[in-house]
Amino acid sequence: MIADHDPTRDEDPLAFMQGGGAMGELIRGRDWQHSELGPPEQWPAALKSAISSVLNSGTAMHIAWGDNLLQFYNDAYIPILTAGKHPAALGRSVKESFPEIWDFIWPLFDRVLNKGEAIAMENAGLMLCRDGQLQESFFSFSYSPLKSLAGKVCGVATVCWETTEEVIIKRREHGLRLLTEQLTAATTIQEVRHAVLGHVEGHRGDLPFLLWYECDEALKTLHLVMSCGISAEAPLIRELGTQDGRSTLGQAIHSTAPIARLLGLPEPATDWLLDPPCAMDVERVAIEPLCYVNYSSPDAYLVFGVSQRPFNASSKNFLESICHGVERAVRRISAVEFERRESLRQFAEVTAVVPSLVWMSNAEGARTFVSKRWLDF
Repeated sequence: MIADHDPTRDEDPLAFMQGGGAMGELIRGRDWQHSELGPPEQWPAALKSAISSVLNSGTAMHIAWGDNLLQFYNDAYIPILTAGKHPAALGRSVKESFPEIWDFIWPLFDRVLNKGEAIAMENAGLMLCRDGQLQESFFSFSYSPLKSLAGKVCGVATVCWETTEEVIIKRREHGLRLLTEQLTAATTIQEVRHAVLGHVEGHRGDLPFLLWYECDEALKTLHLVMSCGISAEAPLIRELGTQDGRSTLGQAIHSTAPIARLLGLPEPATDWLLDPPCAMDVERVAIEPLCYVNYSSPDAYLVFGVSQRPFNASSKNFLESICHGVERAVRRISAVEFERRESLRQFAEVTAVVPSLVWMSNAEGARTFVSKRWLDF
């Protein structure tokens, strides 16, 4: 709980507003005369004490005061609000500032206000509207009651840490371990695609959608062999239908510069792009080559949807790790399949000259091979 002293006893009735960097200046410069709270000189002592403590804290802190939960916060809390909510959130109700998560946070506020209990949560996941876009975000926070001099709970003080990056990194590492296990155990290309499909479905916050295109033998056209999370009517699918080099995406595929394969999407992309249940807005696509045979000539391309959050080195490594795992699995399976077919070819050549009727059956009794002499018979 915020320490409760009475700043009104100070010589300067507005001393509680001192310091606080940009937020301190913003609070001091605001005309509160006609606001719901009235002149700052008349604010309750508990509110003044809380504001003084919050403004001069290096930790992200937030105050929700009174019946309408009017907000005050410090400089460290501004990045959590981001553009569009700051500075409008100052002096505004929590419900007005955070309508998209109100159903989640109101029961927490209500519990603190009515029971006077402190609440802590770790890595809570929220779809938060930031910079005009819904973004998957994670926070660890604690809610504590703010009490008047008479002991009545009048507000809620929040200490908050954003943990989005840490949660995403751990989630990616866990997902990649599972994907690696599945790719290692895969014995067919279909099992490889199924593993990738499951991975994307489990990481829609990072990978809103995925398209898998493979080149034909002449390397002139691209055929869609798998898609996940994207509407069948999306123009993006039709635009990537051929590798003709004339479209923006076609040119990106042909480009030798990796940076050219990170493309912005037309606006508004999500009106036609995504299938439910992914509510994440997609900003760009990342095109990653798959080289099954050698590293100089791609045999396929994975087209990843990139979410609104910053695309950094960690994001790039995440996509490349998926691609490298797929490449290794396909090469291994292709080598085994080649050896199997070569063995069958050699076996067929031998049995063709052997004066016997030769055939093979599996455990279910179905024939898997018959010699030419058997067929002639």
